Amino acid sequence: MKSYGPTTYACKSCNSVLYNKGFDTFYERCQHVHEKIESKLEPILWSQNELRRLSGWLRVKVSHEMKRRLWMFNRADWMDTRDFWLNIENLTFEPVLKKDGKSFNPVLFEYFKSTIALAEVVYNKGWTEKKE
Repeated sequence: MKSYGPTTYACKSCNSVLYNKGFDTFYERCQHVHEKIESKLEPILWSQNELRRLSGWLRVKVSHEMKRRLWMFNRADWMDTRDFWLNIENLTFEPVLKKDGKSFNPVLFEYFKSTIALAEVVYNKGWTEKKE
């Protein structure tokens, strides 16, 4: 992990995880967020029968916490989903990442290069829809 590199848009909780850290690649940045979110999560395992036996406010509280943690797990698992890779694939259309374009930025290109290459590998494995 380095103390330089571009920043990209992220939600408030991801930004707080990132703080002022810099990364050599975008994928490293995503991995860092993924690992931090995942490390804070432990599932609350309650069966529906166990939930029914709880009193009103406690049942609501436990149920809410179970839903919140499921949502957090889904956020942490977003990194290698089809939607994640489609977003990475969309970077190939950005003018700043096209070597032959007027707006080409070599620093940004290097930052995203390995992640875009990974997206191509994932695409070739068939994780995303085929290009037309």
